Amino acid sequence: MPIEPKVLATHMAKHGPYFFHVTSAEHHESIMRTGLRPSSELRRTARDGFFRPRKGRVYVCGRDHTQEVPAKGPRLILRVDLSKLDPAFFDTDEDVPRNDEKLRGTQGWFAVKSPCRELLDDGTEALGQGGRLAAWAESIPEFDAPEFAARSLSAGKIAYRETISPAALMAVTLWSKVVEAFKKGAEQGIGLRDLGGVPTEEINTVESERAFVIAEAVMKTGLALLDHPPLTAGRDLSELGTYRRLKDDIRDFARRGHHRGCQDLAFALADLAHAVFKHRRTWDANPCVSANAAACLPHIAAMDSRAVARNLAHRVLQKVS
Repeated sequence: MPIEPKVLATHMAKHGPYFFHVTSAEHHESIMRTGLRPSSELRRTARDGFFRPRKGRVYVCGRDHTQEVPAKGPRLILRVDLSKLDPAFFDTDEDVPRNDEKLRGTQGWFAVKSPCRELLDDGTEALGQGGRLAAWAESIPEFDAPEFAARSLSAGKIAYRETISPAALMAVTLWSKVVEAFKKGAEQGIGLRDLGGVPTEEINTVESERAFVIAEAVMKTGLALLDHPPLTAGRDLSELGTYRRLKDDIRDFARRGHHRGCQDLAFALADLAHAVFKHRRTWDANPCVSANAAACLPHIAAMDSRAVARNLAHRVLQKVS
């Protein structure tokens, strides 16, 4: 079933005409020669098990989702021009209704609930789940109806039931939003202009780890400047639970009548601890963590010196680049 052309046109007018596809760099030459074909035709896929894609589909997504897509080896990111695709071949990406159902914890888009992914104690997927999500989608006659395909497009993910022509594709480089957020925050917050470049975007777990490295370095420097033993003694900043306790402890410390500069830094560190705990739980590579880390830099400069804040920013960016 097609997506309504006016729906696609409205989406492009609001968000621009480009989605993206992530795959292995080794396929670049063949893709640009014959187009982006469904992985089922090529008998290969980067995602197997529960998340094995439906047959005959190519999956493309908005910029906010590119770091979620795995690839074997170096990543190739292809920009897809939606204006050059046929609306008749737009289908619902099965991840979207499943994720919406899990997020809301209520009845989902369809009468048949999505299957649960079974994980072992070590976090690996239990056997026997290959293609369960795809089978669920294929079992629902209205799954690809225009209204659901439109909702999928609006959420930033779509399945395309046809080969995507090379004319609609362009290989591009996407930069790490996590590192970019810290760099921009540092440039604006303490007036730096010599922080160097930003690394290319990687898979979600790598981007999340980059955010954590940034947060840990800034938190260590900030806590040392506060010089309050209950905050610094016995704190293992590699542990997620530490950030949950720090958030409340630092705020209490700030409220107990310390001078303004100390309070400002303490509250900024508390916001950073909250961001780390919130997003680290799900390994969400949200740039708000690194943005919160950058927001601490002006207060570190005020408590010590601009040179200390500048050197910290340089050090952090070297670690994650």
